[in-house]
Amino acid sequence: MKLVLRMILVAAMAVATLGTVSAQRQGGGGGGGFVPSAYGAVGTNEELQKELKISDEQKTKLKEAMEPINKKRTEMFARGQGGQQQTDEQRKERTEKMAKLTEETKAAIGTVLNAEQTKRIGQIDYQIMGMAAYSNADVQKKMSFTDAQKETVKATVEAYQKDRAELMKDAPRGGRQPSEEDQKKLADLRKKGEALRKEAQDKIVESLTAEQKKTWTDMIGEKVDISKFMPQFGGQRRPMTN
Repeated sequence: MKLVLRMILVAAMAVATLGTVSAQRQGGGGGGGFVPSAYGAVGTNEELQKELKISDEQKTKLKEAMEPINKKRTEMFARGQGGQQQTDEQRKERTEKMAKLTEETKAAIGTVLNAEQTKRIGQIDYQIMGMAAYSNADVQKKMSFTDAQKETVKATVEAYQKDRAELMKDAPRGGRQPSEEDQKKLADLRKKGEALRKEAQDKIVESLTAEQKKTWTDMIGEKVDISKFMPQFGGQRRPMTN
């Protein structure tokens, strides 16, 4: 396994920095980061199923409903549409296809979940998106963002991503078992990464009106520890696959 220490750091920081923006989750734009999805995980993630009180019958139906969608996703990436080296046109095309696939996923899941479960998975999905939610076109519409607020979000997220990329350059490289010194460095980088995320998110929240903050509170519902929805990797939690 190559660069295991770096991968462990990425996994650990993902929980603390879920605000990284993904084009698939923005509804357009860019950003390059990956934001996990509750909808993409509900078919297999046991902790999420417990939170939503998914019955055994529903688990079977979710698996059946997701099979054709998972097949489409596999075919899409098998054709190289998930690659990193893409032109702007290819990236736009992939974003549009992923957005369509996301809607198909929601629709398929909606045929299995009841009204209460459907509402709750939406709330949890917003919580998982974290800061990235503010870049989402649907969220901006629901919260009645002004053009100035959209620009604030865009500039803040871009600055955060640049700072986090610089921070990651200091991640130690090495073998499967990190040394005590590397573990301390990883912990320090995670702490710094969380500080960067908090600073960026606080800046965005400060730009919201009292009414918008209330709307957001209603949209996310009761807060839950989203880290428990993240599968394990290298002793750390990593983002769910979408």
